[in-house]
Amino acid sequence: MSPGTVGESEVSLRAGFPWYGVGVARRFTSRLEVDLQIETASFARWESRVEAGYALPLGARWQLQPALSLGYADQRGELSVQGPQIGGSLTLSCHTCRFRPSLKLWDRELLSVRRTERLEGDDKTTGLKWERLSSWAADLEILFPFGERWAFETTFRFSEIDGRFAIPGLSLGLRRRL
Repeated sequence: MSPGTVGESEVSLRAGFPWYGVGVARRFTSRLEVDLQIETASFARWESRVEAGYALPLGARWQLQPALSLGYADQRGELSVQGPQIGGSLTLSCHTCRFRPSLKLWDRELLSVRRTERLEGDDKTTGLKWERLSSWAADLEILFPFGERWAFETTFRFSEIDGRFAIPGLSLGLRRRL
């Protein structure tokens, strides 16, 4: 259940472990959709992004949607990283099934800046270090539409964040077409 007809929008709210999120999506043409998403992993890592996807039909029931995204990530604590992100995804979904399964494979590249300190004898030098960190995931989602404009969603995420294995996630959500 992404926005239905041209000009329709959709809002979503997800909660689970470790990911929570909100989103707004709008369909601009019969194939072009733009999403704004904000997600957090246990309130320690925050990600926001704008994603544009183009739906390609695969027969009467299925569609493939490649998408590009731009955003920002901010993670505090021991593994602190901040910086802009660019990403790409590929989603296979059944848009006419009663319960709507989809599989989304995505990759995001984060350009992070870290402050460095180096001690040589009594001299202390500071500088900036640029790092490229890769994240990828496979999201398996099932939408359960009810009523005219509502859907319940469940998502399982298996991922690696910033080059480190991440705990698999499970979230439940609610969507509404506007």
